[in-house]
Amino acid sequence: MLNMELLLPEIYRFKVNDKSIIIDVRRGIYGEERFLKELINRSIVPDRKLRVDIEKFLVNSLYLHISEKCSLRCTYCYLDSSNKPTKLSEMNENQIDEIIFFLKNSSLLSANVYINFLGREPLENFDLIKYTVNKLEEMNFKNFHYTIGTNGLLLNKKEIVSFLYRYFSSIVVSLDGTERIHNQTRKFSNGKGSYESITKNIAYLNNRPKTLKFGLRAIVGKNPVKDELVNIVKHHQKFNPDTIFIDLEKTQTQWSEERITVTKEAIYRLWLYFLEKAEEGVILPIRHILSLLRKVSSGRTVAYNCDAGTTSIYVTSDCEIYPCGELANCRQWKIGSTKENKINQTRFLENTVQNRENCKDCWARYICGGKCYADNSGNCEIIQFEIQLAMYVSIYLLSNHPDLFKKIYDVANKKIRSRGVFIG
Repeated sequence: MLNMELLLPEIYRFKVNDKSIIIDVRRGIYGEERFLKELINRSIVPDRKLRVDIEKFLVNSLYLHISEKCSLRCTYCYLDSSNKPTKLSEMNENQIDEIIFFLKNSSLLSANVYINFLGREPLENFDLIKYTVNKLEEMNFKNFHYTIGTNGLLLNKKEIVSFLYRYFSSIVVSLDGTERIHNQTRKFSNGKGSYESITKNIAYLNNRPKTLKFGLRAIVGKNPVKDELVNIVKHHQKFNPDTIFIDLEKTQTQWSEERITVTKEAIYRLWLYFLEKAEEGVILPIRHILSLLRKVSSGRTVAYNCDAGTTSIYVTSDCEIYPCGELANCRQWKIGSTKENKINQTRFLENTVQNRENCKDCWARYICGGKCYADNSGNCEIIQFEIQLAMYVSIYLLSNHPDLFKKIYDVANKKIRSRGVFIG
């Protein structure tokens, strides 16, 4: 499906439905073959050079591993991964004071900083969340925005919901799909599924203020059946979220050909469903689709897949700094410590997609930005496939519904805070 054909160095062709699409990697353009035939006869253009001014990169997102407690035993929890040498411990007020001292005195932070509360279940340590937010608000030395990712089991607590309403800009609840799918992966320690408890609690967010954005995140594992991704979106829309996140489970082993094929079929159906609903006047808030449409249409170069280790850091309970939660406590990935008031971003900033051995010759490099450091599944084929679909949908909309394309692009810009770093 969507096989790439190399026409000339760095010029590729693939077909989707009735359209033959050409990609000029070096010039950073793509379009229907009938409009871009002149590319086939053009002289070779030198590859773009990514010039990264390391001194200008400031951290704007801080993830705090606030809690080690959780009522669930999810089958895919990255904190239980076999590559974690030790467990992370619970944070306390002394450690928060040290982190706040770091925030106040570091020259590496931007004026606007997102404080993201994570952990096994951050709301299990709600008192410390309150302590952190209240102290930062009282000191008022940066423009802070507070976000949280949660399993939703404690959203029936009035004090918690009221506090989130007052201070937080974003809350993302994990819900893996329909009751059957969700209960297969997100279970209590006694083996019982958590779907009923979580969906009941999501109702407490119905009266949220406009300043609080609500998202639902589904982790998709193993082999999704043909319409599984579409069904997840249809199901999640019933809860009226501002954003729907659909993430493929990261693995430490290579995916089988069968898994790749089945997943691509499910992804293809999801993109067609997005396009179908858009033509009906409904822009589905599927984050990765909106993000990819923006990336392929912006004309800008993506230097990194995400902001891990560049403009985003993850702080553990022992105040050590890692690029992200999935690499936390793996000593080889440590990049600093709040005690030393030091972050070594250079390792990640210099490792642009042009400098990554497995990425530098890929046709999709300037849109993808490079594979995830924490994912060894080798699913680059999936990423390339979605980029092809994003190009097709963009071309289709520009040809048939230019006003709708602009509307979708505007929605993407409004909803998505960039995770990949653009250069130029």
